[in-house]
Amino acid sequence: MRVDPRKLGWRATGGCAYAQAIGTKGKEATMYTLQIEHGVKDFEMWKGAYGNDPLGRIRSGVLAERIFRPVDDRHYVVLDLDFASHAQAQEFLDRLRSDVWAIPSASPALASGPKTRIVEQVDGDSRA
Repeated sequence: MRVDPRKLGWRATGGCAYAQAIGTKGKEATMYTLQIEHGVKDFEMWKGAYGNDPLGRIRSGVLAERIFRPVDDRHYVVLDLDFASHAQAQEFLDRLRSDVWAIPSASPALASGPKTRIVEQVDGDSRA
C-alpha cells in the first residue's frame, strides 16, 4: 500500500515534486535541500507570513517543502526546501538573508537568528 506523502508532512509545490521529493535509489537526480531552523514569536503569525510567499518559492525552484515543529517547543520551526540544484538553493538562501531576515518588518515573527545549511541527497528509498 502506497502512503500519500502529503500525509507524511510533504507538500508538493509544483508539477512532479512528489516523485522527486520521495526519490528512489539511484533513479532520481541529486536533490539539494535547504534546511532552515529558527525560533518564532508566534507560530500562526509566522505561518501567515510564510504562506504569503514573498520570494516566490515555486518561481525560485522549490520542488517540495516540509515544515516541522519540535514536540516540546511550539515557538521553533524547522523547514526543508528541496531544489534540483545547489545553485538554486544557495540563491534562495541569499535572498532570504537579504530580502527577508535582514528586514524586521518582512520577518515580524522571527524570534532568533536562523540556522541554515544546504545538504545533498546521497541516497533515498521510499518505504511505502
